[in-house]
Amino acid sequence: FPAAAQPALAPLGTAEAQGLFTQAAALARKSRLDSVRVGAPLFTPVGKGVAQQRQKLWATGSYQQLKSFVETLVRQQPQLRLEEVMLVPLYQGAAQWKQAQFYAVLSTAVRAAR
Repeated sequence: FPAAAQPALAPLGTAEAQGLFTQAAALARKSRLDSVRVGAPLFTPVGKGVAQQRQKLWATGSYQQLKSFVETLVRQQPQLRLEEVMLVPLYQGAAQWKQAQFYAVLSTAVRAAR
């Protein structure tokens, strides 16, 4: 997947950020990915009053389903960043993979709790 320059994210409230991660899981399901799970949020301070919220997403699907999810996520959720992606192919026969287990880390900027 090609990387594009990304502007700095405006910090969101924690409820708004959590809504984005919920919407990301819904987009994964809409892309027909299976076994979609989203991990608990992790917060890392990145500046005065700002933290990075990261959450892991796991799913299983075909290359086309995974590609559809990533493209839709980038287009519809500009406040989320796709930080890490890992695909583990599930082979059909010796030479061709039918599906892959998909792992991604999504992140956004949030206003830190006072």
